[in-house]
Amino acid sequence: MPQLPTIPRPADVVFIAWQRNPLQPRSPLTIVQFSVVGSSSPCGNLLGIGRRAIPAVRCLLRNGFSIACNRRTTSVSGFVVLVRQ
Repeated sequence: MPQLPTIPRPADVVFIAWQRNPLQPRSPLTIVQFSVVGSSSPCGNLLGIGRRAIPAVRCLLRNGFSIACNRRTTSVSGFVVLVRQ
Protein backbone atom coordinates (compact mmCIF):
# COMPACT_ATOMS: atom_id res chain seq x y z
CA MET A 1 0.00 0.00 0.00
CA PRO A 2 1.46 3.41 -0.91
CA GLN A 3 2.37 5.82 1.87
CA LEU A 4 0.05 8.81 1.95
CA PRO A 5 1.67 12.20 2.41
CA THR A 6 1.16 13.71 5.83
CA ILE A 7 0.77 17.30 6.83
CA PRO A 8 3.81 18.35 8.85
CA ARG A 9 3.08 19.22 12.45
CA PRO A 10 3.62 22.94 13.09
CA ALA A 11 6.36 23.91 15.51
CA ASP A 12 5.58 24.79 19.12
CA VAL A 13 7.05 28.14 20.15
CA VAL A 14 7.37 29.58 23.67
CA PHE A 15 8.48 33.18 24.34
CA ILE A 16 9.49 34.10 27.90
CA ALA A 17 10.36 37.66 28.96
CA TRP A 18 12.13 37.81 32.32
CA GLN A 19 13.55 40.32 34.73
CA ARG A 20 15.59 40.29 37.90
CA ASN A 21 15.25 42.56 40.93
CA PRO A 22 17.80 45.35 40.22
CA LEU A 23 18.40 45.88 43.95
CA GLN A 24 19.39 42.23 44.46
CA PRO A 25 21.87 41.14 41.77
CA ARG A 26 21.59 37.46 42.71
CA SER A 27 17.80 37.37 42.70
CA PRO A 28 16.12 34.76 40.48
CA LEU A 29 14.92 35.49 36.96
CA THR A 30 11.18 36.10 37.15
CA ILE A 31 8.74 35.72 34.24
CA VAL A 32 7.12 39.07 33.44
CA GLN A 33 5.43 37.99 30.19
CA PHE A 34 5.10 34.79 28.21
CA SER A 35 3.42 33.59 25.06
CA VAL A 36 2.83 30.11 23.66
CA VAL A 37 2.12 29.24 20.04
CA GLY A 38 1.05 25.62 19.83
CA SER A 39 1.73 23.69 23.02
CA SER A 40 4.06 23.99 26.00
CA SER A 41 3.04 20.59 27.34
CA PRO A 42 4.02 19.20 29.82
CA CYS A 43 5.58 22.40 31.19
CA GLY A 44 2.61 24.77 30.98
CA ASN A 45 2.10 24.72 34.74
CA LEU A 46 5.56 26.31 35.18
CA LEU A 47 4.74 29.25 32.92
CA GLY A 48 3.16 32.18 34.71
CA ILE A 49 3.80 35.81 35.45
CA GLY A 50 5.75 36.02 38.69
CA ARG A 51 7.02 32.43 38.41
CA ARG A 52 10.73 31.61 38.11
CA ALA A 53 12.03 31.45 34.56
CA ILE A 54 14.87 28.91 34.97
CA PRO A 55 12.71 25.92 36.05
CA ALA A 56 10.34 26.58 33.14
CA VAL A 57 13.18 26.77 30.62
CA ARG A 58 14.80 23.60 32.00
CA CYS A 59 11.50 21.71 31.75
CA LEU A 60 10.98 22.85 28.17
CA LEU A 61 14.53 21.80 27.22
CA ARG A 62 14.00 18.35 28.78
CA ASN A 63 10.85 17.95 26.70
CA GLY A 64 12.11 18.52 23.19
CA PHE A 65 12.41 22.30 22.98
CA SER A 66 15.61 24.03 21.95
CA ILE A 67 16.64 27.63 22.48
CA ALA A 68 16.22 29.60 19.26
CA CYS A 69 17.12 32.98 20.78
CA ASN A 70 18.33 34.11 24.20
CA ARG A 71 19.03 37.81 24.73
CA ARG A 72 19.51 40.33 27.53
CA THR A 73 17.72 43.60 26.87
CA THR A 74 19.19 45.36 29.92
CA SER A 75 21.41 44.27 32.79
CA VAL A 76 18.31 43.03 34.66
CA SER A 77 15.96 41.85 31.90
CA GLY A 78 15.85 39.75 28.79
CA PHE A 79 13.95 37.11 26.87
CA VAL A 80 14.27 33.58 25.55
CA VAL A 81 12.49 31.93 22.62
CA LEU A 82 12.21 28.14 22.59
CA VAL A 83 11.07 25.98 19.66
CA ARG A 84 9.99 22.35 19.40
CA GLN A 85 9.66 20.86 15.92
